[in-house]
Amino acid sequence: MTNDPGIESDFEQSLSTNLSNLRLSSTLSSPLQPTEEINHDMESGENDWEDVALGSYKSDPKEELELLLEELKPLIQSYLENGTNEEAPVVEYHSPKELMEILGYDFHDKGVGINGILNIIRDVLKYSVNTWNPRFLYKLYAATNPIGVVSELLLGLINNNSHTFTASPSLTVIEIKVAKQLAQLFGFSNGSGVTCPGGAASNILSLITARNFIFPQIKEVGITNEKPVIFTSSASHFSISMVASIAGLGSQAVRLVSCDEKGRMIPCELERLIQASLEARENPFYICATAGTTVMGAFDPLNEIGRIAKKYKLWLHVDGCWGGSLIFSKRHQYHLKGSHMADSLSINPHKLLGVPIQCSFLLLKDEHVLKSANSTRADYLYHGEDYDLGSGTLGCGRKADALKMFLAWKYYGSEGFEYRVDKALANAHYLASLIRTHPKFHLVTDQPTMNVCFWFLPKSIPASKFNLFKNGYNEYLTKVTRRIQFEMMKEGKFLIDYASQGSNTPEFFRVVLNSPMVQKRHLKELVDEIERFGNEFYGKV
Repeated sequence: MTNDPGIESDFEQSLSTNLSNLRLSSTLSSPLQPTEEINHDMESGENDWEDVALGSYKSDPKEELELLLEELKPLIQSYLENGTNEEAPVVEYHSPKELMEILGYDFHDKGVGINGILNIIRDVLKYSVNTWNPRFLYKLYAATNPIGVVSELLLGLINNNSHTFTASPSLTVIEIKVAKQLAQLFGFSNGSGVTCPGGAASNILSLITARNFIFPQIKEVGITNEKPVIFTSSASHFSISMVASIAGLGSQAVRLVSCDEKGRMIPCELERLIQASLEARENPFYICATAGTTVMGAFDPLNEIGRIAKKYKLWLHVDGCWGGSLIFSKRHQYHLKGSHMADSLSINPHKLLGVPIQCSFLLLKDEHVLKSANSTRADYLYHGEDYDLGSGTLGCGRKADALKMFLAWKYYGSEGFEYRVDKALANAHYLASLIRTHPKFHLVTDQPTMNVCFWFLPKSIPASKFNLFKNGYNEYLTKVTRRIQFEMMKEGKFLIDYASQGSNTPEFFRVVLNSPMVQKRHLKELVDEIERFGNEFYGKV
């Protein structure tokens, strides 16, 4: 890796070393035959391992897993090498229709056995997006790390359901410990939390918990004449509006608060809407502030919003799924100032911290509120054990995602997370500086935090005369952005995204800086590539 002054650290060297360690040499075993027809003697109850072909439900699982892992080593090695190969594509692009034909395997009575399944695994790897590639700048996550791969393997091996303590004793204790430790970072001294299957699910559980806590009668009789109202910014995640429908409140119960030019909620607008709701004899009860919006990466002013929530006695939730991880950075955690005033907060370690997807926590200031608000009588499953985490959630089957955060935190330490966060923001600021000084580009907001959003300006729109609100720019710049992004995706060298911020703004490129493997040279190359495609399709200056 190239050394960037002030950014590189021992952590990155450790990461490189660990990646190398994963690239294990492998001696391929002799070819294994596909599963042969087996005579099942279901009555005997005996497992005659030696007489059964591998790849059947009667084969020896220890021997079979050992062989599968041995055969997987060179596939893992090749995949990682492609991820760090400067010439390898991020993705080998095919249309959905083409992939359905390539990967449209039929199912048969007989299994394909080990050789057959390895061929399928090769195809899956070949046609998947390689997030280990530093030119993957597409979404709010990137590759995991060696300990992340190990943690997923460990969870599959254990295969415990973390709904009850009895079914998952060690993983339950780990989840409680990690959640409490995270909660304390945000100022929840007596807080707790649980993992949820993604950030949207964490936000949904937050709102359902708040509804049940503030309107406990709704659990039994449903919504009658309460008229509950939710407030969130116009730039917030779609899950907030979605949960309004799930919770029976209806989308009309969601009041969108205007944002400033940087995509942050405007507190005085929030208070105006709360007062209007009270005057309409509604029941305002929930505010969702965002720490790191999906598109712009903006941070709502939590201190001011917290004071408003306290004034009107509303539940305050902070959606920190993207930006909450800044809490690990002494340099950047000021963005989260005021988070201690929240009643709940969601954070996704599978984004900025590199923990494997999925790993999301809902953290609560009150450690007892989840069970008191959400538990139902399910005595056949929950037998009164205080450590049965599933009783406070909306599901039953629970993967113990906390183990992935636990192992990563123990492996890299808080300093390792801090390095990753600082590197990501340093890269974002560097890319923004390249865009800011380039005559063919224009930043959507001049001081981005984590997401860098910008337009490429074609020949017909010189930078000196750029006017965002000029008639015709909206549709034309959207067309330019989409065309360049699609052509770059087909080529496979870079994978970036585009987005919009309101109906009056043309769609723009959104580049997410996340992986510590991204170097300055990759960002310079990205700018050059966008300009190359732009000039090819829309003319040189």
